[in-house]
Amino acid sequence: MGMSTRFLARAAALALFLSVSGPALAQSSELIENATQALAGGDPERAYQLLSPRQEEFAGSPEYDFLLGISALDSGRPEEAVFALERVVAVEPDNSLARAELGRAYLRLGELDNSRRELEAVQADPDVPDEARETIERYLAAFDARMQETQTDWRGYVAIELGYDTNVNAGTDSRLVFVPAAFGGPVFVDIGEAGAEENSAFTRLSAGISVIHALTEQFALTGSLNGFQRLHEDGDDFETADVGGHLGFLYSMGPNNFTVAYQGDRFSVDGHSNRNANGGVIQWRRVLDAVSQLSVYGQFQRLTYRDQETRNANRWTGGIAYSRAFPDLRFSPVAFASFRFGDEQNFADSAPHIAHEFYAVTIGGQLKVTPETTVFASAEYEARNYDAPVPGFLNDREDRRYSLQLGLRWTPWPEWSVIPRVEFSRNDSNTAINDYDRGVVSVVVRRDFD
Repeated sequence: MGMSTRFLARAAALALFLSVSGPALAQSSELIENATQALAGGDPERAYQLLSPRQEEFAGSPEYDFLLGISALDSGRPEEAVFALERVVAVEPDNSLARAELGRAYLRLGELDNSRRELEAVQADPDVPDEARETIERYLAAFDARMQETQTDWRGYVAIELGYDTNVNAGTDSRLVFVPAAFGGPVFVDIGEAGAEENSAFTRLSAGISVIHALTEQFALTGSLNGFQRLHEDGDDFETADVGGHLGFLYSMGPNNFTVAYQGDRFSVDGHSNRNANGGVIQWRRVLDAVSQLSVYGQFQRLTYRDQETRNANRWTGGIAYSRAFPDLRFSPVAFASFRFGDEQNFADSAPHIAHEFYAVTIGGQLKVTPETTVFASAEYEARNYDAPVPGFLNDREDRRYSLQLGLRWTPWPEWSVIPRVEFSRNDSNTAINDYDRGVVSVVVRRDFD
């Protein structure tokens, strides 16, 4: 909601308050009087702290609920304000002042349809002063103008990445691997070029588009399509490509956003389809305040592999993420942290060494060192515990993966970004064929569209 719309909403409520507050706020008690004085003095937080602890005693009294609603709203608690003001309207449905403040509270929560309904009810009241009515009319006109704007928001990008990868196939650093339980006893096995690490320069081409189409003020259709192609100077057998996307619904209720979507993905290696993933995701995201937000999600995927049916599996993932900005500090830092966990169970009883549980922790942040330049970093730890040993090895497979990424984003022109970055990862496994290091250095040039 734009600044002008917020101003109109506040102006409408203030005009009504000044015109009809006398009869609406009878000074029936010392509590009411003190809270009214705090509000009149521009201290809604003090008024809220006076009123909130007394809800068990006075909730249901229109004068008390009205003051509680205004103080909660003006001190940054719009959800509490709605509850209090709805109680006023339930008892006094013709209370235009309470309806105007309720409309403002709905506006703060992003519930524009409800906000419009309350303000139209106020506008229809013949006793509303002309000045207040004119303000409300301007406010409702702003609603109409907003509704006439396009209801479809889309964003897209194209990017090219040039870099060098020390281990394009996630292979071990030696072709000879000690296998302790091979047939006939412990031996060293030559795993060939496909199993040993291979380095290469690479080029990665990527593009994507995302769309949100508003069906109502709170309900929207959302979708995306993304893809990439990674080409190697050496190691052609390990060139990869991917196409994936989602289609779902987004429901917004004040600071809360709920998403339910279908997800699909097709991953290819050396020009041949390798894995398909189909499933869905449910996500809740809440804007905690102007600088922080929290999200929680659950995801299901059915994984199917071409010519490798023993790897077909169901994968469940859950996670939580938190981010916070510090705009008042030098370099305007932003920090984030996430935790995810899950379980992958393959269908084939003959391959229990593929099934595993996992969890991962990620932390990171960024600093805006100049208006055009942002430095970022992230670190991740992931643990994977498998249900059985890899054939030829003695212990159930356990992997511990550590990764670190550093980079910067330079925006020389609007919509254009240049992103040099470096990433190092280490997969520490008790199974020699899965133990490896990997380093990637690259530069991305990206063009965004909206």
